[in-house]
Amino acid sequence: MVTKSQYEQSLATRFRELHANRLRRLLVTSTGPAEGKSSVVAALGRALAQSGTESVLLVDANPNHSDLHRVFGLSSELGLSNLLQSVYFFDVGRENPNQFGLGDWLEILRAQMKTGELVVSEGERRYSVRLARGTISSISDGESRSEGSIGERLVRRGKISAAQRNGALRIHEESGRPLGEVLLMLDYATEADLSQALLDQADQALVELIALRQPSCRFRETAESYRAVTGGRTPASPQSHAIDELVTGGMRDYLKSPFLSSQLPVYISDTPLPSLKVLPGGSRPSDLHTPSHIRALGMLLERLGRIFDIILVDAAEVGLASPTSSLAGLVDGTVLVVNADQENVASIRLAVDDLRRGGGEVLGVVLNQAGRP
Repeated sequence: MVTKSQYEQSLATRFRELHANRLRRLLVTSTGPAEGKSSVVAALGRALAQSGTESVLLVDANPNHSDLHRVFGLSSELGLSNLLQSVYFFDVGRENPNQFGLGDWLEILRAQMKTGELVVSEGERRYSVRLARGTISSISDGESRSEGSIGERLVRRGKISAAQRNGALRIHEESGRPLGEVLLMLDYATEADLSQALLDQADQALVELIALRQPSCRFRETAESYRAVTGGRTPASPQSHAIDELVTGGMRDYLKSPFLSSQLPVYISDTPLPSLKVLPGGSRPSDLHTPSHIRALGMLLERLGRIFDIILVDAAEVGLASPTSSLAGLVDGTVLVVNADQENVASIRLAVDDLRRGGGEVLGVVLNQAGRP
């Protein structure tokens, strides 16, 4: 027999071994209902927070049975479902744009998988950020200065001649087609050359955007996806992913997000342990079955990961009617909880396969209630 304290400490010891390997966000799920995973999440969270050296957040992402708040005697009036709807999925067109920083705009538009143009201006400076279904496809100086244009960059890099640039510009001005599309159509530039030029342009423009002190932002939604290079290419082009990663990578921390930063604490509850916080499930059904909500949750976990040392996500059991396999790709690793009295090797294997198909890394199995009083 092991005591409750020994059980919790053994879980914490194992997680610290995983944490040492940079696994900071962990999804906890099970093969079926009533396996005790919420109890495991709570026990692990308490054990990790007791040292006081690590801040721990427990997130209830079970849209079917939100139970984590009950373990700590907390209210679930405000929680994850309310946060996603109120903070990430409100109608941006009806809100005062002055309350949002550039970081707020980009994160919310990406979460809502919007297509259109975000115009950022300050004084005489004007920039254009274009999105296609939530992916940032280009960032450029909205005034299209010659020294910053795609054509000029390609000329400077020796990829096209000045005469080719000028000819393509004339067609661009007469037809209204994107310059990159014209260059490809004329076979003046390759897709690789164009992708690198677009990335260089975005890099420079993003640095200038970050330096703006009080920019004004306006978003104009369009019906069709913006195709920055060629009419036949989907928005999931190589340079689109590269530009999107540029914004969400190291430069993300320099983008001002006053709205999101002020809103998140409203939904997070305290516990008796100062280093342990809980984000309950919320008072409304959580629609984690949709791609946009899963995407928003991923962004939320990334943001919370910059605040807390460790995040444990309590998810629904794995199954056809569950979004858990999709959630597994949002974290660093997944652990399956199995009740010792209901152990079923076949169901465990099916669950592991399902999680891996969803992009998750299965770290192991916790055999719950084994040898416990």
